[in-house]
Amino acid sequence: MQDYPGIILAIVKEQEGIIGPLAVEQANQVEGLVVDTTGVKFNGDPLLVLERLVEGYKQVFGSVSVEVCREAVHKVVGSGDRSKLPQMLQ
Repeated sequence: MQDYPGIILAIVKEQEGIIGPLAVEQANQVEGLVVDTTGVKFNGDPLLVLERLVEGYKQVFGSVSVEVCREAVHKVVGSGDRSKLPQMLQ
């Protein structure tokens, strides 16, 4: 099983390093996702939440943000199994 909260948090932190606090604001606009100082909480299908998060960054900040998300996932998952991740992050 994937560490979905860890992956989501890594993506938000990586984006935050580039775009600052807007990363958290954008993440909190994703349906079913809450990111705050205590961590990450999500409701529903984690794959759908991840897709919405990456798509949200892509819509606002462009396609480069998808690559930033992939890099963040790589830091968490490494060369491990990515089959349980959305296609855009594999």
